[in-house]
Amino acid sequence: MQQSASENSGKETASDAGSHSIPGIDEQTLESGLKEIEEIVRRHPLSSVAVALSVGLVVGLLIRR
Repeated sequence: MQQSASENSGKETASDAGSHSIPGIDEQTLESGLKEIEEIVRRHPLSSVAVALSVGLVVGLLIRR
């Protein structure tokens, strides 16, 4: 199935925006950071859930005020 030129240009624009959305951080640095976070979560799943719940609670309390 062929895609129209407007569909292709939209995808290119979206991918370009995603890869350049954080100034000063290249794609390799971002990927290595995400892999490291994933390894930590796999090694310490309960601690990761506790941290996520704590952050969510704090953010919820701050937004509520």
